[in-house]
Amino acid sequence: MTKGSTETSARIIGSMIDYTWAAESSRNSARLIRRMADPTTKIVTMTVTEKGYNCDLATRDLIMEDPANAWISESKSPLVRLVNGKAPVTSALGYITGALSLIKAQDKEPFTVLSCDNL
Repeated sequence: MTKGSTETSARIIGSMIDYTWAAESSRNSARLIRRMADPTTKIVTMTVTEKGYNCDLATRDLIMEDPANAWISESKSPLVRLVNGKAPVTSALGYITGALSLIKAQDKEPFTVLSCDNL
């Protein structure tokens, strides 16, 4: 958007061509993880509220009793369960961890995580 002395004009840049709202994808978390891990995905932006981190903000420790963190301790291979859709993902940490582990397994370049929240 450009505001001149006599007129205002707007131009669509088109840098954002698509988005996925994670809350809509909770039933199919493996699909979203694969989409994040796709080589064409260069930036993953997210806005997370303080409750979305599922951690004790004073100690910065994960709250392991939180259902959103259950995938971490429920099996010997939590990353495999995430990537294969066997563990429900309901947290930013779960989505990022699942996608980055898939990228690493494929020896691909990772995406950039852009956090748009205020913590």
